[in-house]
Amino acid sequence: MKKSIVFLLLFFPVCLWSFDFGVDLNQDAVFGGIGDDTEAEYSAALIPHFAVSLGESADLYVSAALEAIYEYEEFSFAAELLHTELSWRSGNLKIRAGRIPYADPLGFTVEGFFDGAQVLYDTTAGTFNAGGWYTGLLYKRNANITMTGDDFVSYYTALDYDNFSDTYFASRRMLMAVGWEHPAIAEMIRARASVLGQYDLNDTDNPYHSIYISAKAAIPVKQFIIALGGCMQMAKAGDKTGVGLAGELGGAWIVPTHFYSQLSLIGRFSSGKTDSIDPFIPITTKPQGSVLEAKLSGLSAFFLDYAAQLRPTVYAGLTASYFIRSDKETYTAYPVNPVDNDGSVLGGEFFGRVTWSPLTDLSLNFGAGIFLPSMGNINPKADFQWRVELALMLVVF
Repeated sequence: MKKSIVFLLLFFPVCLWSFDFGVDLNQDAVFGGIGDDTEAEYSAALIPHFAVSLGESADLYVSAALEAIYEYEEFSFAAELLHTELSWRSGNLKIRAGRIPYADPLGFTVEGFFDGAQVLYDTTAGTFNAGGWYTGLLYKRNANITMTGDDFVSYYTALDYDNFSDTYFASRRMLMAVGWEHPAIAEMIRARASVLGQYDLNDTDNPYHSIYISAKAAIPVKQFIIALGGCMQMAKAGDKTGVGLAGELGGAWIVPTHFYSQLSLIGRFSSGKTDSIDPFIPITTKPQGSVLEAKLSGLSAFFLDYAAQLRPTVYAGLTASYFIRSDKETYTAYPVNPVDNDGSVLGGEFFGRVTWSPLTDLSLNFGAGIFLPSMGNINPKADFQWRVELALMLVVF
């Protein structure tokens, strides 16, 4: 009897914790290519996730993925720990640790899940934060770190379980950041700023270290939102140092229709190589465009986007994009001709997407688009590039 009472006393606090468990199934099929050269990709990921409240001040969330991938006419399998976070809050202070999300104010310098910890403190002057993260234990294909030539080669090297440590993990870098955010300065301006440093821990003769100072502000004006941001990068590669620049200017208009719709125009710029400025090199590669998927380094991109909720369960969007090189050395991918490298305008892209979510546990996403080099002057006779994708997201239980 006494043992039963002791057991109940130990078990009772656990019963008070709230928890949630589920499994998602995500499937993605992609068809595309350049001209008549067609390629197909497919991936299926089983994602279990678990969340539990550890009393009144702490929470634990764990998620992972087992993914099957078909690309380059071969199948591969990969397991990965996803968002895994232990958080604790006391008054205005919050501490989070594990594999946690982080993004710079602009969103294109660094964004993703990283291993480390972050401290956040709320004040009347805004929320201040500081954190440190390590990238060398992440799965490289989802980390998207291609800062150097060695990073790029490693990223595209196929996963080999006989040489797991050299073909699975992302580039080894240490990130440290301090930041500040205010939701409504003067009850109007949303602002963010950060200082971010990354230190190259790879075994290389020419390590690449860099510091990023970035800020962004968004101002609502009636049915409009205007956003402006910029970033200065100071980098050291071996014995050479340099400065790179990047920025973003955009606006959004809530269109007065009987259904929700928004029209937005965004321009992004990143420096290329000049006598006084170096190329801007982001930490994580965020593709610019849905078809071209260009890296924002030595590139300017313009996006005109229209998004609408046509019905309670149907969302649609259409984006027109235009890409211009900042110099003739940094960006050398398609459609640049390695022999005749004149011109600055890569071309234009059009991409449309429709999402149908008949249930909260089910979502079907269809997208299709085309990139036209003929709209540029670098290689206007190059074949068009196209892409069709279909994604299914299902909560199994």
